[in-house]
Amino acid sequence: MKRQVNLLSGDIKSSLIKMSIPLMGISFVQITYNLVDMFWLGRFSDEAVAAVGTAGLVNYIGNSLAMVGRVGAATWIAQSYGRGNYKDTKAYIESGIKVNIAISIFYTIFAFLMMETFLGFFTLTENVKNYAVEYLLIQISGMVIVFLNPMFAVTYNSIGNSMTPFKLSLIGLTMNFILDPIFIFVFKMGVTGVALATIGAQLCVLLAYLYITKKSSNFLGDVRIISKPEVKKIIDILFIGWPASVQSTAMALIAVVLNTFISKFGPMPMAVYSLGIQIESICWMTADGFSVAVSSFMGQNLGAQNYERLKKGYKESVKIFITIGLIAMVILTLFGENLIALFIPEDPLAHKEGGKLLRIMGLSEILMALEIGINGALNGVGLTKFPAINGLFGNLLRIPISLFLIPYLGLSGIWIAISITMALKGLSAIIAYGFIRKKTDGFRQLSYRRNLDETT
Repeated sequence: MKRQVNLLSGDIKSSLIKMSIPLMGISFVQITYNLVDMFWLGRFSDEAVAAVGTAGLVNYIGNSLAMVGRVGAATWIAQSYGRGNYKDTKAYIESGIKVNIAISIFYTIFAFLMMETFLGFFTLTENVKNYAVEYLLIQISGMVIVFLNPMFAVTYNSIGNSMTPFKLSLIGLTMNFILDPIFIFVFKMGVTGVALATIGAQLCVLLAYLYITKKSSNFLGDVRIISKPEVKKIIDILFIGWPASVQSTAMALIAVVLNTFISKFGPMPMAVYSLGIQIESICWMTADGFSVAVSSFMGQNLGAQNYERLKKGYKESVKIFITIGLIAMVILTLFGENLIALFIPEDPLAHKEGGKLLRIMGLSEILMALEIGINGALNGVGLTKFPAINGLFGNLLRIPISLFLIPYLGLSGIWIAISITMALKGLSAIIAYGFIRKKTDGFRQLSYRRNLDETT
């Protein structure tokens, strides 16, 4: 396991950085996936950008549901691995995969049945709607890949190996970058080509995960997708994973509502919002990548009962999250219009509106990065309910605040509502972490861990 980082001993800051650099790379790859699509589509049609941004919410919901297995399994995998119990580590990996396959099948059927209803929520031109249908038919068909790739990635991350997921994600990105212009412009496939390029690239990544896992010389080589389900471990995963999934799914549905507000202002604002969110995600995806490292660190050290190391690790990580947020704030507030112009080059109105969106959101980036980091720390020790509740209520506030501000500020009211709630969630996460840590005596008193103790 030469690629693995030792999170249980040695310099904490060094370990976290070594673990997080590939994870941040993965985050940038994920951002670039979407930006590559937007880059080429922006040269094809503004309406295509709006369509893919709208249809992409179906994938967003899929990713949210995939968090049941991903977050739930990550906690148990990291803690079992931290205790040196590789039999349980393997069992939790297999159970997480089974959970996500089952959910993906149900969601695929649901998404096909509800596709027309979903698009009916938005005020779309006929062209935008047709483009969205083209995109969704292909994306939904490959939904099982959306569920399985993150599950394999979190398996490697939880045992301290973030390099393998990074390398495989680079392969997927390279394929997507090459296939997009070929399908869009050479084969004249437009939006259909973007969907095929994305699914094709992700399928190659999944096949690579299956091959590498099967050929592993450690316990990963014994992982079997088809095996007898261990009901107890599936229940453990569901217990930890469902709050994060509910919160993320709710956020996706809230995004649908916000998109309906924005769609009333026309295709240009929808394209700007879809693109602006992708650009702004440079911060939250980077923070999320580091958050995965923090989650693995917390989980492994909790499993090994290194309580003082947990405390020190959290303090070190906070410094890094503040730095990430600060850098993002500077970039978004100073260079927002220029960034939008890279993707929609011939629309000055889009540049102006997109720059305004990014400046407003940039003001809350530090607090948003801290919220993501604290969520990772709490998820790592299995306390997934507070991050879910905080995210759910914080995001719900976007709707009434938007409705209140739109009559006075128009689109800017929606942008301000998003920024305000980002800041509120960050502040509440900072306060809550200190309270939870004190209440659980530095995480020593966690009742759910009896499940793990019984198998040790």
